[in-house]
Amino acid sequence: MKKGVLYTVGSIIILVISFIAFILPSSLGSGSEMNGTVYGEYNGRKISTKQGSDFTQAIANHYNSAKNNGTETQTGTIYYSAFYDTVTKYAYEDFVNASGYKVPEEAINRKIREVFTDENGKYDKKLARQVDSSTIAEWKKQLSTDLIFQRFSDDVFGESKTLGKESIYGIKTSDAETAFLESLAAEKRGFDYITYSKSDYPDEEVTKFAVSNKDKFRKYDLSLIVCNDKAEAEKILNRITKEEITFEDAIPEYSTMYYSNTEGKLLNDLEYQIENMLKNKEDLNQLKEIATGSLSLPLESLNDEFIIFKKNAAPVDCDITNEETFKTIRQYVSTYESGLIEDYFSAKAVQFTTKALNSDFDTACEEYGLTKKSIEPFALNYGNVSVLGAFTAGDDLDGAYKNENFLKTAFSMKMEEISSPVVVGNNIVVLKFTKTETAQKDETSYLSLNAQLTGYDKSSANQSILKNPKLKDNFLNTFYQQMYDVE
Repeated sequence: MKKGVLYTVGSIIILVISFIAFILPSSLGSGSEMNGTVYGEYNGRKISTKQGSDFTQAIANHYNSAKNNGTETQTGTIYYSAFYDTVTKYAYEDFVNASGYKVPEEAINRKIREVFTDENGKYDKKLARQVDSSTIAEWKKQLSTDLIFQRFSDDVFGESKTLGKESIYGIKTSDAETAFLESLAAEKRGFDYITYSKSDYPDEEVTKFAVSNKDKFRKYDLSLIVCNDKAEAEKILNRITKEEITFEDAIPEYSTMYYSNTEGKLLNDLEYQIENMLKNKEDLNQLKEIATGSLSLPLESLNDEFIIFKKNAAPVDCDITNEETFKTIRQYVSTYESGLIEDYFSAKAVQFTTKALNSDFDTACEEYGLTKKSIEPFALNYGNVSVLGAFTAGDDLDGAYKNENFLKTAFSMKMEEISSPVVVGNNIVVLKFTKTETAQKDETSYLSLNAQLTGYDKSSANQSILKNPKLKDNFLNTFYQQMYDVE
């Protein structure tokens, strides 16, 4: 093939994608879909799978692109991406048409001429004659739509034409803003670190807690009637007291069965769980004091219900040696007493730090059997904002990028300084500040930053389009109905 017969030169690639033969996903082969299932509409323009529609074309484009790139073709992702593209297309067209802009014929012809160029980039009439006039007419029609889309993109985001390093059109980013953002990412710091996992809290420490807090894990045998309000609970209790109805018969008739099984037996039956059910913690004493077989007064729950308890049997003290009971106690300590765990490992971390200061970090790691890890230099970037460069580390530092104490500690240290213990998620961390880097500041970094800021602008614009009252979005319901026959 002669070097100019590519039909994919420069910005014309969008045009070519629009005219390649469809390789449709199997879901679009069904009659119901091809007859035009409507997934929504924008300003009265239906977004449907009718053959030849913008939505169908977008589905084919995404499917073909995924297939050509060798990526997995998830039908749901393809459909939603196509839906999103169609909505954006219609919105952009509306904005431009409202301005009165008409695509000049010469602009269309200029794009057509770009396709038919020889190896020197010059227009070649012979190449142009290889395409019939009806195909050219279809291309021009599609190009008119594409150029309307481009007109909006240029006017708002200024992507296609530049003068030097600045966009001719669109929203401008001030030099001061760019300089400010560059300064935020100017200093990058790297660290060595060690961690203690809260999950490694020793069994003997859990046992110590259990021995000192046995009452919390005492097991109760209680049945209950749960009522929506106090007056109803008092009425039921009065009927039971007068023997107009038994407690057992009142359960299915009156209880909401919240907190219980269908027979009214309490599900979460440890003392601390019962205490956590009650709005007034001192009400637990009433349950301790009532005799076996007796009923409590209506007690208010945290969810504002009123509960009548019946003590079926005396409570049973916990058996710490029981495996399931011990697991329950460990879970309790992890959930409600995490401060104990943090204090335990913080003390270990202080021992480590003392050793490291008296010798060195590596020696301390070896003595205490800890693995030294490293963090590559990163900027002070709360929340991992992309324009400042993302902080990446292992799972043991998951969430550190939004941990204020971690970031304050890391960026207030002196070179070679070892930090105090810092809690990061499920770990207690000790840092050593080991290296620093200065971020690159040149025209390449400037353009990259501006491109990212433009990306934020585009994302904001597109999100606003999806929230526009002109859009009627029935995508999810329609997709699941069509794909999975969900009514």
